[in-house]
Amino acid sequence: MHPCAKPAIPHAAGNSVFRAGLQSNKVYPPRLSLLTWAGIVVRRINAIRWVSMTITNIANLAAFVACITPAAAIAGQCEAIAAMLIQTENLAFVRKSPSGQNTFLSGPLMSELSVSCSEASPSIFFATEAAFPSKAFFAFASRAGSIASGRPAKSILKLLNECHQAALKDSSELATAKTGPLLVECQAFTRDGGGTAFSVYGGPQ
Repeated sequence: MHPCAKPAIPHAAGNSVFRAGLQSNKVYPPRLSLLTWAGIVVRRINAIRWVSMTITNIANLAAFVACITPAAAIAGQCEAIAAMLIQTENLAFVRKSPSGQNTFLSGPLMSELSVSCSEASPSIFFATEAAFPSKAFFAFASRAGSIASGRPAKSILKLLNECHQAALKDSSELATAKTGPLLVECQAFTRDGGGTAFSVYGGPQ
């Protein structure tokens, strides 16, 4: 070779793509190996899985919060109802159920009284060991039912009397009385010395 001649570029003479690249100034990226492509695919799959798991976790958390928030709100409402009954009706706190859904109270006019949060809205239960409770008992039951349900005491008193009379006449000793969303369930009997029990449900507000 002449000393002034330009040296040949190795392997370029037979490589038309390489020559075309030099002429057009285009840059051709290096070819990736199979292992490199496999790594890219795996990383993308992992990224997709992470996004999917994140979306699933967010959905599960939202469902959990949606479940516990109403329950917590009702429980707080029941505690407020029990506190108001203790303050206004001279009742005493006895205990809470293991589930926390029922608060038991005591007073001079009934053998049992409890506020329940197990339903969609709070309810109240009271019982006395008498087939024919006194007017004072009915008056208290209507006031307590009003505090628990948010419904008028006068409406509750009417349903208490209707339910009581119907239960005494029915062989099952059970009856219900209802007006709108307000519901009263009861049991009344004269056997074994007699007894009466009421549950008052105010329904959704």
